[in-house]
Amino acid sequence: MIDKKGIPNTQLVRERLKRHWSQQELADHLGTTKVNVSRWERGVTFPGLYFRQKLCEVLEKPPVECNNRSIND
Repeated sequence: MIDKKGIPNTQLVRERLKRHWSQQELADHLGTTKVNVSRWERGVTFPGLYFRQKLCEVLEKPPVECNNRSIND
């Protein structure tokens, strides 16, 4: 996928809402802050490799889906 800063990461939002989690709950699962999750979802910043891997673990996604800077929108 092409990284497009400023474009919302709709897949990350969808995956979080599918689990009925708040941004804070997802942040707690990942060991980060609600602010970071919000920035990732809004496309302001992208999760680094460590958090992309954690996202795949927490959201039960195959590792191949974590190779992109966003969680595959």
